[in-house]
Amino acid sequence: MKEYLFLLAVLCIFSCKGKNKKIEQPKPDNPYGNGISLKSNGIQVKKAYLRFVDGTIVSEGNKVAPGQAVDIWLVVDGWKQENGKSYLGVSEKIESNDKQHIFEEPDMLATHPEGASAKDAKLINIRAVINTVDKHYDYFIVSFRVWDKKANGEITGSYKLYVE
Repeated sequence: MKEYLFLLAVLCIFSCKGKNKKIEQPKPDNPYGNGISLKSNGIQVKKAYLRFVDGTIVSEGNKVAPGQAVDIWLVVDGWKQENGKSYLGVSEKIESNDKQHIFEEPDMLATHPEGASAKDAKLINIRAVINTVDKHYDYFIVSFRVWDKKANGEITGSYKLYVE
C-alpha cells in the first residue's frame, strides 16, 4: 500500500508540473493606450501617451474641448548621435473624420538645423490643438512622423481626438 501511495505521489508531481507552467498571454494589439497607433523603424518606442498641457493624462475616450491642447509624448531610444546631438524632423497632420484638412506641417523642426541634445531627443512631444469646430465631426485624426535626418530611423503614428 505504501508503494502504491508513493507511486501515486510521484505521478502527481510529474503530471502537475506541466499544469503549473505559465500560460503565455497574447500581446495586445495596442500596447500604448488612447488608441495610439505606432510603427517604428530602427527606433525603440518605450512609451507613448497623451497628456493635456496641465500634465493631466488624457482619458481613454480622448475627449477634448475646442482649443484644448493635447500632447503626445514618446519615450524613445535609437536616434543617431553626432557630437552629442540628434537631428530630427517632425511632421503633423490633422484631418476630420470626413477627410477635411485642418492642419499640416511638413517639418516643425526645419527652423532648428542645429539639432537637439541627444538626451532631449529621447523624449519627444508633439502638440495638437483643434481651435474651432464649424460643424459636428465624429472625430479628428492626428497623424505624425518623427524621423532621423542623419540616419534611417523613424516613427509614424496616429490617434483620434473627439471634440466635445
